Amino acid sequence: MFGKSLKTIADVKEHFTGMINDLEKTLTVFDQHRAEGTLAHFMHWNGFDFHEEVVKASTARSLLANIVIYEEDNISPVMQFDNVKAITLRKVNNMRIRISSRSTSPSANLEEDFENKFWIELNQKFNERY
Repeated sequence: MFGKSLKTIADVKEHFTGMINDLEKTLTVFDQHRAEGTLAHFMHWNGFDFHEEVVKASTARSLLANIVIYEEDNISPVMQFDNVKAITLRKVNNMRIRISSRSTSPSANLEEDFENKFWIELNQKFNERY
């Protein structure tokens, strides 16, 4: 979960790319199980983790797109890093406001929980696990 701390925008990009690559590996396994006719069994034991991986990779992909825009706008790497860090802190701080109202949909709640976990873990990586 923790791995190395994120100190530069290059570290952030590597971290996000790793999340996306992990999802791609899982999708390959997913396709293998579908081809073998064992997808239901795979999802029975791995569905929760798969859902989490999809949410995290999707959020990482979105943030990587922001970084590309920063690069196209010639924003310095230090400023890019500070922007991603500020977005992360804002998301973590806003969790306190949103946590009290939950959806009646269990999957919407899971989606929100996984996103929250993404932001908390990212914030921990920025702050050396604190």
